[in-house]
Amino acid sequence: MSENKLELKFKEDIEGVECAEIEVSEIPEFLELGMAMVQLCAENGGAGISTPQIGSNKKLIAWSAKNNMFQVGFNPKFYKNGKKIYTVEGCLSYPGERYYLSRWKYIIAVYQVPNKEKNDFVQISKKMSGEEAIVFQHEVDHINGKTIATRGRLIDKTKTNKKDTKKIQETSEKSSRPSTKNSGPNKQEVLGVDRQQRTTPRAKKIG
Repeated sequence: MSENKLELKFKEDIEGVECAEIEVSEIPEFLELGMAMVQLCAENGGAGISTPQIGSNKKLIAWSAKNNMFQVGFNPKFYKNGKKIYTVEGCLSYPGERYYLSRWKYIIAVYQVPNKEKNDFVQISKKMSGEEAIVFQHEVDHINGKTIATRGRLIDKTKTNKKDTKKIQETSEKSSRPSTKNSGPNKQEVLGVDRQQRTTPRAKKIG
């Protein structure tokens, strides 16, 4: 499925696209696709990417996890855990645009990875906070047909909302770093593509 070079899809192609679960029999195909997605995301300086953004309607995402390494997750979902914060986010499928929206500060992320034999899934449950939690929520939104444009408010670059800026700064400063505990996949499932540095830390270019 990754024999041809992947191309990013933009807002008109991803809004409202709800994805189906990946079956065990599809693991080899989508594991290969996940690696290609990571490469595309890294090349474009993103922190995450999802299947609707490359024209697939199956539940697969990749996001920047600990130590600037990308993790690929099959059939992901999350449970809220705590209060909401305000963020400014960008997206690979909305180039040049930034949106103001709320996210859960802490989540319990649940996703699947292939086992060593690649003929079954292992389910991972992981507590997340900080940027990793935000990116994970952003990507799970994508596979459920939601985007920063459908959930948030477009920021007009010609205007400055001081109240919104203050909220963002306060929550960003208070956000804790992502959990260092990782009880999940082995090295075969953690894809080692470095995340490119982003120049606007408060306006996250995610995926």
